[in-house]
Parts: sequence; C-alpha cells; structure tokens
Amino acid sequence: MVEDAINVVAACGACNGLFNRDPAVADVPATLDDFLTIRDELFRARKARILERRAKERDWFDKNIWAGAARQVSKT
Repeated sequence: MVEDAINVVAACGACNGLFNRDPAVADVPATLDDFLTIRDELFRARKARILERRAKERDWFDKNIWAGAARQVSKT
C-alpha cells in the first residue's frame, strides 16, 4: 500500500471507491500523475456505460410507461 496524502484525504464517493468497483486495469500507480491517468480513464469508461444504460432505461420507459399512459388518455 502506498502511504501518501492522496490515500488519506477526504474524497467523494466516486474517487473513494475508484478501485473497488472496477477490475484492476494496471498495477498500483507509483505517482500521482499515474493515479490521475488511471482515474480519468476509469471515469470516461464509467460515463460511457452509464449513458448506455440510461438510454436503454429511457427506451423501455418510453415504450412501456408513456405509451400506456397515452393509450389511457386517448380512451377518455
């Protein structure tokens, strides 16, 4: 374990769990620059996965919820 201020400072949940949710993508970074590079790559990958999932959920919602609501309104 690298004992450095970056390991003991207060951090947001995303930064705090950086290596807890994603598979190891590289060796433990030896420098701050290496850490920040890995962090930024992981965040970009997460953002892409989140946007893809959000699009699927919105599509499902539009087809199943809004379509049903529109049918109910047209019946009245």
